[in-house]
Amino acid sequence: MDQLRRTQADFANYRRRMGKEQVEGRIAAQSSLLYQMLPVLDDLEIALRSAPTEMCPHSWVQGLFLVARRLESTLDQLGVQRVGAIGEQFNPRWHEAIATEARRDAPEGTILDVHQQGYIIEDHVIRPARVSVAGASPQRETPTEQEKTDPDNRQTQAE
Repeated sequence: MDQLRRTQADFANYRRRMGKEQVEGRIAAQSSLLYQMLPVLDDLEIALRSAPTEMCPHSWVQGLFLVARRLESTLDQLGVQRVGAIGEQFNPRWHEAIATEARRDAPEGTILDVHQQGYIIEDHVIRPARVSVAGASPQRETPTEQEKTDPDNRQTQAE
């Protein structure tokens, strides 16, 4: 009986492990395909953003907008999420910092600009977002009280 229980437990563990490996394999395959398609989506979005306003009423431009919406809805159905938005906190798992700016108006680690959108599927990064991040604000060099009152110290600093 003991051997039967062990065999049943081993089989249950095997089924659980195989199910997890199948899910991971599916996500890896989807990620690989999506990674190859994301530059096309990027180019389509750039084209639509740069479309002159007088061209927007044309049916072919409206068709491009429909294609972009359809592609985005398909990504949503697959569980693909965008990461990297202005004002979001930098997360090294999902974001790639390509620039830092010392800013007083934004807390350190806040995303200031998104250069390339990032995408994830079920916590698996397809492509990290390339972002600019707020760094530490610059320190003002203010003289201490002793430096203000000591004329010799001011003279050596000026030299």
